[in-house]
Amino acid sequence: MEHETQLIARSGFAIEDFPQTLPAGHRLQERCLLPELMDDPRLDDQLHYQALDGLRRINRISRCSKRFWPTLKQLANTMDRPLRVLDVATGGGDVVASLSRMAQRSGTPMQIDGCDISRRALRYARLHAETTGMKNCRFFAIDVLKESLPGEYDVILNSLFLHHLTRCEAVRVLANMAAACRRAVLISDLRRTRWGYFLAAAGSRLITRSPIVHLDGAQSVRAAWSDTEIKGITHDAGLGDGELTFHWPQRFFLKWCKP
Repeated sequence: MEHETQLIARSGFAIEDFPQTLPAGHRLQERCLLPELMDDPRLDDQLHYQALDGLRRINRISRCSKRFWPTLKQLANTMDRPLRVLDVATGGGDVVASLSRMAQRSGTPMQIDGCDISRRALRYARLHAETTGMKNCRFFAIDVLKESLPGEYDVILNSLFLHHLTRCEAVRVLANMAAACRRAVLISDLRRTRWGYFLAAAGSRLITRSPIVHLDGAQSVRAAWSDTEIKGITHDAGLGDGELTFHWPQRFFLKWCKP
């Protein structure tokens, strides 16, 4: 905990900005969006990569990639060429690598790439893909808030990204993804609930030793969208007719197919 306190002090935030417990009766009605420590450009590379390792383990335990797989497999079976998939805000690229392994093992032709604004994260993603045998994955830099996404992808997806954005930014990103994709948009992200907060605060300490993940995990849930809010955002982005479901561990999944 002393290490975590030092990290907060170096970042310029207050320790109160990273509570690990909620007051009795607090129901997270109001969203609290603050920059996360992992996004601090001053963060040491070793701490950054340790955090990406931790997030990879969390994504594996929460079965994040397996939530995307049935739709990707179904769409791939309708095509006479490899399905092209883009993971937006890919971070360490663990979703790309995991989905690529699933496609390889099942013999399903897919090309799965990732993009991110962070070149440091992209370096990690490329190294992780190469060391796990997924050498065909392509990673490239793009600012999805300022640039249009490439139009050659059938499916554009993202995981654990929307809670980093303001409402206007979230609408813009979803609209950008919908405009660029050929077939579908898939989204998986956190729900702002007390149970989700507990899982993030307590579970992160069981899964990883990264102090960055310990601190950012609970804060991510405070910044996440409520069920009502995400419905409004998808509607405003033109994806209101998509299929929105809720699943363990306190996440929502959006599937939108292009008309």
